[in-house]
Amino acid sequence: MAFEGRQIKGLHGRQILVHQDFEKHMWKIDEYAGQCNVEVLIVHAYRSSVNKLTNTIVEPAKYSNHEAGHAIDFNLKYKGDYYISTQLSKRNLKNQPQPIQDFILAVRGNPDLRWGGDFGTEDPVHIDFPLNIVNKTRWKACEKECAADFSMRIPKWQFWK
Repeated sequence: MAFEGRQIKGLHGRQILVHQDFEKHMWKIDEYAGQCNVEVLIVHAYRSSVNKLTNTIVEPAKYSNHEAGHAIDFNLKYKGDYYISTQLSKRNLKNQPQPIQDFILAVRGNPDLRWGGDFGTEDPVHIDFPLNIVNKTRWKACEKECAADFSMRIPKWQFWK
């Protein structure tokens, strides 16, 4: 499904594609962003396993939650300034404006979501629901549903080559 939030926007107007089961989490992320007065700019959401990314912060996982439509990669915008992976890293987060810190804290406080800054290999611009860990069978079903659904769409954009 294509998601459109109040505080969540696709970077450069890109379409945000997620699995319908992840929509409730997107609305929660949107709520946190509104409470913190930040804008979440989605760089990547759903992506097919067929399409390979280049220049990524971390190597995509074998069972990436992006492939099941249960993950986003993002940047933040606050008062006209953009916050990317270097500013959002654990070591630099404390140096950012309080609303940026509060947004990350809100995501980290949600028991259903994971912030990539807490991963062993830090990925501070990633948020997901850990479907690949919680229920691998459901992950496989969602991956198939997304592939079938999104192959029928004419996307507004594609981030792969």
